[in-house]
Amino acid sequence: MKKIILVICLLIGSKYLFSQGCCSGGSGSPISGGAASGVLLENQMEISTSYQYISSHLFKTNNNKDTISILNDTLSSDYLFFRTDYGLSEKLTMSVALGYFLDKSIVNKNESYSISGVSDLILFPRYNIFNWKRDNHRTEITVGLGLKFPIGGHTDSSLLFSNPVLGDIYAYNPPIAQLTNGSQDAMFYSFFYRTYPKKKFRVFANALYIKKAFNSLGEKFGDYSSVSLFVGKSLPKNFGVTGQLKYERVGKIEAANGVNLINYNVEEHSTGLKKFLFVPQISYSDNGFTYFATADVPLYEDLNGSQFATQTQFTVGVSYRFLVKEPEVGGVLH
Repeated sequence: MKKIILVICLLIGSKYLFSQGCCSGGSGSPISGGAASGVLLENQMEISTSYQYISSHLFKTNNNKDTISILNDTLSSDYLFFRTDYGLSEKLTMSVALGYFLDKSIVNKNESYSISGVSDLILFPRYNIFNWKRDNHRTEITVGLGLKFPIGGHTDSSLLFSNPVLGDIYAYNPPIAQLTNGSQDAMFYSFFYRTYPKKKFRVFANALYIKKAFNSLGEKFGDYSSVSLFVGKSLPKNFGVTGQLKYERVGKIEAANGVNLINYNVEEHSTGLKKFLFVPQISYSDNGFTYFATADVPLYEDLNGSQFATQTQFTVGVSYRFLVKEPEVGGVLH
């Protein structure tokens, strides 16, 4: 029988403690793949998958401007994201997404963690509230309201030692070594898009806010918010390039009344962050397929306490868009 006692948790508190799981060490929002999303045509479907790789051995302490390299300490993850979108009408698109960690690891001189499995299920409808077309440009505004449900575990623990009297002594793995934060979260989204077809140029922006709830352990991970500005250009031979400036903010983790976060391998003061990123993207489209690749380049990071800083993070993926049902005779295909 697993026994987790406070004195053991206090002893391991002096070891490396990591911060907020999905929000630390360069990980971004749970919406991954492509640049930004509006709505599809009625009866149009898009199926997409992406692979995100994150690795860092840079550590930042007490908001120092410079990070230091920790030769024997590494945070890494291999993450797959699957998403299916369907146009229920010209204004309403429904999205269902699922995340899966091929591997999520932390290795240092004192301990190591490695885990894999399903993370979260996301239900994410989007509604177009404004669409204005002119000969030389088109403007679109879309909003979304989604829910994130934890599928993977958030209470994994590791054996510390065995004692003839006390039995096996376990301690919770740090949140960053869990598959999910374990809470059902609400997601609020807005999207602005302006394109100039004749110039093959587009400017767009999106904003995402994730309102976190308490999980079964009495932890409330910090709310996530981001704002992004994109500039894109279509190139010859079906290529395209997009530049993104992104601001991210994550609040500090909170504990419910009577909950001591040290019991869950968490240092509250080492959670929460603010950062600016530049994210270039290149894409290639052909016969309904779009292949894309992005890389996150940190411009500024303000990490509370001691956390892994962003070092290597890139995403590659593919999407396929098609009509499930052809428009009726007399209908207009956009």
